[in-house]
Amino acid sequence: MRLAVAGGIPGLALPPAEVARIAAEHADGERGRGAALRRAGRTVAVLRGLGYRGVLLSGGAIGPREAAVILDEADRRRDDWESALLEPAGSRGGFYYFRAAAGGRNEDTRAALTPRRRRHPTYLLSWAVDYLAFGSWPPFFRVLVRVCRFCDPRPFWRRLLWLVELGAKYPLYRCRMCGDCTLYACGFLCTESGCPKRAVNGPCGGSDAGWCEVARPRRRCHWVDVYDRLKGTTGAPGYVAPAIPPQDRSLAGTCSWISFCLGRDHRGPGRAPRVAQRPGPEAPVR
Repeated sequence: MRLAVAGGIPGLALPPAEVARIAAEHADGERGRGAALRRAGRTVAVLRGLGYRGVLLSGGAIGPREAAVILDEADRRRDDWESALLEPAGSRGGFYYFRAAAGGRNEDTRAALTPRRRRHPTYLLSWAVDYLAFGSWPPFFRVLVRVCRFCDPRPFWRRLLWLVELGAKYPLYRCRMCGDCTLYACGFLCTESGCPKRAVNGPCGGSDAGWCEVARPRRRCHWVDVYDRLKGTTGAPGYVAPAIPPQDRSLAGTCSWISFCLGRDHRGPGRAPRVAQRPGPEAPVR
């Protein structure tokens, strides 16, 4: 329990009030044990209400009598499971992608955004360069393709282009030269350097009130920052669509410009199309 309270178990967060309740149960002997079993029963009721079709009751101290107490409490709270959902948690604050419902759950509707009046300058610069060199304006892209084809078979020129890319991208994005760039899909924030889990298609779901559950020292979830960045580019930002396929780690340490222009990365022929959100409120949700 101490490890969970300290945030040492990814995916598990215990509110302080719940921690105090569990500690009191441990100190209260047999009566506290009964309270703990009933709390487990309320958890089963909540899981049933959320649509789960089974639960696993485990632990060396759980026998037939204890299981009966748990299941009896679950049956008693079957029609009142939403109030049981509210008992341990309370409000945690922080970032939420979906709007909170009255019963303590999340609705399917995305939470309201705090408007951003100014576009982030790094995003504006990145989008303009991306549009000209890698996207929708053929002349610049054709030139870049020719440069990459020239440099690729020549070690000196390939290394020089690699250094140019690193010098351009590291100060802005803390680029790690993964060779399979996803900046265009992530609000021009680098997933390789920003997310400890390197999740490329949106948040893992384990952040705690908008803070990364595994990063040490503590920092905001990379995808919360992405969402906040995209608030300045579209009226209702969404995460990556279409989904990015698994990254080709054999490209790590290579020039992503060459990988993209020569069709070696995930945006190559037959793979996910390349779409960057335009810097304006009229942009569609991808």
